[in-house]
Amino acid sequence: METKAQRLARIEKAMVLSGIAGVGVFALAGCWAGFERQSKTTEFTFETGAEGKADKVLPQWVPDDASDIDEVVRTTGNERILRLKASAEELPEWCEPSEPPVSSASLEASWWPADRESESTLTCNEWFVSEDADYLYGFKEETIDQNFGG
Repeated sequence: METKAQRLARIEKAMVLSGIAGVGVFALAGCWAGFERQSKTTEFTFETGAEGKADKVLPQWVPDDASDIDEVVRTTGNERILRLKASAEELPEWCEPSEPPVSSASLEASWWPADRESESTLTCNEWFVSEDADYLYGFKEETIDQNFGG
């Protein structure tokens, strides 16, 4: 039969273990909240289109001799923004005239002009492409819900 002292010791041990478990859950919740706030993107830079396609990062429509290439990719989805030094004349013939996308880019970069996607005049597969005097810009829309239950 258990003595009163043994019973109290067992109860104290259970309370300590419950407290440790509670702190652990709280700590994990904090880690998850921090994870949710972290950037969900990665950035790439390539000297040429051929280099980026060899690394299986850039889309096939990027000309091999394009240069000064920057890309931001959403790692939790499929939205992407891309800038490259090339002209529309260098694009494959399967790129065709189109209207701009309905959605706006949520990704940001110092080299991405605000609302650049709204100036798109071509599509190359799932990419909306626009051109200015120096660069081509590509925007691939997000198709995966990024609200994560929020």
